[in-house]
Amino acid sequence: MSFRLGSQDRERLNRPIDEAYGLPGETYTDPAYFRLEQERIFRRTWVCAGHITDIPDKGDITAVSVGGAPIMLVHGQDGEPRAFHNICRHKGNVLVEGSRKKQRTIVCGYHCWTYTLDGRLSATPNFGGTGKEWHGTARRKEDLGLRPVRLYDWHGWLFVTLDEEADDFEEHAAPLIACLESYDFSDLRLAAETDFVFEANWKLTFENFFDCYHIPYIHVNSLARRNEALYVSGKTVMDSVRRATVEGPLFPIIYDYPAESEEAHFGMPIPDSMPREWRTRIVYLHFFPNVLMFVQPDHIVSIIETPVAPDRAHQKLKIFFHGDAAFGDDLAARRKHCVEFWSMINAEDIDVCRTLQAGRGSPVFDGGIFAPAWESQVHAFQQRVADYMAR
Repeated sequence: MSFRLGSQDRERLNRPIDEAYGLPGETYTDPAYFRLEQERIFRRTWVCAGHITDIPDKGDITAVSVGGAPIMLVHGQDGEPRAFHNICRHKGNVLVEGSRKKQRTIVCGYHCWTYTLDGRLSATPNFGGTGKEWHGTARRKEDLGLRPVRLYDWHGWLFVTLDEEADDFEEHAAPLIACLESYDFSDLRLAAETDFVFEANWKLTFENFFDCYHIPYIHVNSLARRNEALYVSGKTVMDSVRRATVEGPLFPIIYDYPAESEEAHFGMPIPDSMPREWRTRIVYLHFFPNVLMFVQPDHIVSIIETPVAPDRAHQKLKIFFHGDAAFGDDLAARRKHCVEFWSMINAEDIDVCRTLQAGRGSPVFDGGIFAPAWESQVHAFQQRVADYMAR
């Protein structure tokens, strides 16, 4: 019998943080519960499916998974990104695996049904018999185009929802849009991308992101060394430098440095048009359910995660700099340092997420407790997951 999150589990989780218990271990290990999360969370809200750099040119197509459903992202000949369910309307064969470059059409490998990049069914060779294109059926060919998926292009991040009744993206993502409204996204250039596989449940990778408590121990050679003050608990530090908040699906950690500080960037070019407040500000954020962004004046790190199994998650990390000047030979060392720094941080988390996952299988794991000085966002994230699962 598969696990279900009960009213007692929710009551324990919804207590004040100093009395609360976390989600039960089965919510991280049970295959049926994982499938239910895909249905109730990932198929009912806006999910980040990729970035425009995944399909940079007209005719580019890439296959992704959203809520366990096969989806494709398509860069149309008109320059517009689109999303479609990645199955043929004839027999449901998956149309695209991996990525394809500069395609003119989408052709099913089973019976060669052919679709245009805007989703129209354009050819069904021999469907009505040898040499007969469309014959012997009561169906209308024009009704059998690819099924579209709602897509919103937000500064190049491609969000989709499988729920046709979901709120418009601008309404759903209002806290995210407001948080980064004044940031200058206009000249971002992709510098590097890396794939990571975590042997852990998708929730654990994000809970680990919220958890600054672990940084002096797991990231002793990276984050903790770069700026120790960020990872010291206490009201003075929280009020003067770091603010960890939650607003709807947005979980931001905002660092505002003194004007004379140089800790907010890596010494890469900052656009002249970047507003003053962003020259000494860092925002590390999670946008529920599956994207992380590390937004700094001179670069952005993006991590888009796809849950694969109860104990497996795939992350695509991308790093962006501003403008052509960032890629000059004179900045090669700084560029290399920044890319290696963020890749190292993500790699440092892989092993502890694996052991956290293993611990969720213990029969005596009771959900664990929260450190109120550090883990308010972990607590809020678990509550949000539980809210979705109770719908």
